[in-house]
Amino acid sequence: MDLSGVAAILALAGVPVSVLIARWQMRAMLAQAEISHRATLEAAQLTQQGALEAVRAQSERERHRWLTEARRASYRLFQHSLSEFRRTIMSDEVDMVRLSEAYYGVHDTGHEIAEVGPDNVTGLASRLTTECELLRHDVALGHLASRQEREDLWNGLVAPLRKHLDEAIYDALAGD
Repeated sequence: MDLSGVAAILALAGVPVSVLIARWQMRAMLAQAEISHRATLEAAQLTQQGALEAVRAQSERERHRWLTEARRASYRLFQHSLSEFRRTIMSDEVDMVRLSEAYYGVHDTGHEIAEVGPDNVTGLASRLTTECELLRHDVALGHLASRQEREDLWNGLVAPLRKHLDEAIYDALAGD
């Protein structure tokens, strides 16, 4: 074989070697791309988790703020309704229509408190509503004819509950 034949054989052998080298380089590049892809995917997942946690935290803060505002408004309305009921029942001549309206104001705002809680405030509001209902019935039946009788009953039954309610409301709002 002459020199051109040896060169031809080496050239033919060189083609498969270059193909093998190119294939090996392609596999290495694909492996590197896979590693890069996985790292990018992990980083994206961590970023997504961080964003979701931030949104959850913000949502919880907003919910807490809304709940605190709703509680304050409900408590204020309930206290106002109790005051209106007391003014009505303590008048010299009790107007039963006004007394019923005042009672239903207490009743309705008591339900608002039940929606925002907490349980100890809801329980006290419910007990106060029941006491107001009993007072209204006693007045309607003529059992509490004098203002002094109504005032004594209010001071003995409702006023202590109202004091406990004030303390429970303070604790509930202080905890918020």
